[in-house]
Amino acid sequence: MACDGTKGNTEGRKPELVVALDFGTTYSGYAYAFRRQFEANNLNVALNPAWTSTSDGLLSKKTPTSLLLDPLGQFSAFGTKADDKFAELAGENQHHGWFYFRRFKMKLHSKKELKRGLKMKDELGKPMLASTVFSLAIRGLKEHCLETLKKKEGVDLSSLDTVWVLTVPAIWRDSAKQFMREAAIEAGIDGHDLVLALEPEAASLFCQLLPINKLHTNKETKFTVSRPGAIFMVVDLGGGTADITVQRRENDGSLCELYAATGGPWGGVGVDRQFMIFITKLMGPDVMSRLSKEHSEDLMDMYKCLETSKRTIRPESHGKVTINIPCSLTQLYKDIYKEDFGSKFPEEYEKRIKFNHGKLKVEVEIIKDCFTPVIDEIIKHIKTILAEPTCKGIKTILMVGGFAESEMVSSAMVTEFPDCRVVIPQDSETVVVSGAVIYGHSPGSISTRVVRYTYGVSYMVEFEQQKHPEDKKVEKEGKPPLCKDLFEIFCQMGTPIKTGEVISKTYSPARDDSKILVIKVYASSKKDPKFVTDEGCWKLGKLVVDLPDSNNNSELEIQERMVFSETELRVEAVEPVSGKTFSARFDFL
Repeated sequence: MACDGTKGNTEGRKPELVVALDFGTTYSGYAYAFRRQFEANNLNVALNPAWTSTSDGLLSKKTPTSLLLDPLGQFSAFGTKADDKFAELAGENQHHGWFYFRRFKMKLHSKKELKRGLKMKDELGKPMLASTVFSLAIRGLKEHCLETLKKKEGVDLSSLDTVWVLTVPAIWRDSAKQFMREAAIEAGIDGHDLVLALEPEAASLFCQLLPINKLHTNKETKFTVSRPGAIFMVVDLGGGTADITVQRRENDGSLCELYAATGGPWGGVGVDRQFMIFITKLMGPDVMSRLSKEHSEDLMDMYKCLETSKRTIRPESHGKVTINIPCSLTQLYKDIYKEDFGSKFPEEYEKRIKFNHGKLKVEVEIIKDCFTPVIDEIIKHIKTILAEPTCKGIKTILMVGGFAESEMVSSAMVTEFPDCRVVIPQDSETVVVSGAVIYGHSPGSISTRVVRYTYGVSYMVEFEQQKHPEDKKVEKEGKPPLCKDLFEIFCQMGTPIKTGEVISKTYSPARDDSKILVIKVYASSKKDPKFVTDEGCWKLGKLVVDLPDSNNNSELEIQERMVFSETELRVEAVEPVSGKTFSARFDFL
């Protein structure tokens, strides 16, 4: 399925209900608001408080992004129910045929070229189509939401004009966004009712409306993000990614992006990764590999213990942190190394850790060190952005997302940027999903976006010996040589474009009986690429136009009207003379 240019364009529409699905790397959740509630109070967004935490039995506004499928690949459970059921199966050694996925969203960020046939492995190494995994997970989140709406609000969505908003990182490539759109459609959401919201934008929209007492800041001066003309940086720190952008609030209340979203894989799971590197140094890779395959429930318990410890670590923390080591892990160690675990440790840790009666006591500084590589990358990237001409003078940094709530992160930000006001809203982990509801009701709230890449197509011109490289020469008998692979720029990276602004290009289809016009589309991380084969360029996908039935296509001209300023690329095709529109779509998968 390709990305239809008309889908998800809800500008001007006033739905009765907006539902936002925040599909996160570590945790997921949803929120909603009816039109009448939204118009009375833009902050009147309902969050679901009915997820039950496995570790303490308390209610939570989010649930782990975990999916369990039965041996036939059919949906079994999502969230904490998936974690609990898999742990139960693993405890009885009945889990081997089942499919268990957790924290899999980052697969879309790590893959430079996404295809519909992409497969991913579950926690036990069994492959499955990634599109199936994502669509079933979205369906699990959606169905839970529908149950809540029925129980709490007494509504059936079939009778309501509803817009669904799915959050995605702003730094994702266009192919990853399309992948999520298609997964949501496969999950049962009508494409015409679906819009994607960029996570830092959604968070910023929500924070514009928050009263001062809902914001934590390191400075006594007033919070000025909601003042017309205010320029600020949004740092969205989730489980998987750091998503960073710079915005200005306009006089009409809309937000203008001044610097295109950038970032990287510097979310909270990076700390987990560092911790597992530490544990692997103590246990050895063979032990950890067997633990994952033979005692999955114990590995899950270790992750939960880490998650709890991670939230309590502060810069001023001292002493030791206690980590429960399962018996299965120490037994595996003894089986492989023929000695008891704890009888010796690597020299770098010998005086810093102790093991006794199943408890590993670790110097808190070792755990703090797990934060360091991730925080360093975030700070380094922010400094690079602040050095840009368009970003100089920024005095406010708005931090959102679950990882932003870590005092290790917030303290480092305050220390590294003493001249800036660092602002963290209460319930930071839910501001994205709440803001996504606001975006669904008011998609025009973002007035301008900055283009992240240079977009264009490949074309050929007559070859010039002094101008073009020899390896780009194309020769055909009886015709002058041509230069291939030239990059014709549609839209240049760094260009600010107002929402809805159209860029037009006119093409004449080849003189044949073809019913489809296919144009290869390229992108580049460079501002002025010369050739589509230059470093930093890649084939993004294709632009597909369904040509009209005509006896004389030889004189047909098609004008492509492309929109680069929205959360997804959009296109429509028009015959300039008659004004007749044709089906057109981008396909990046």
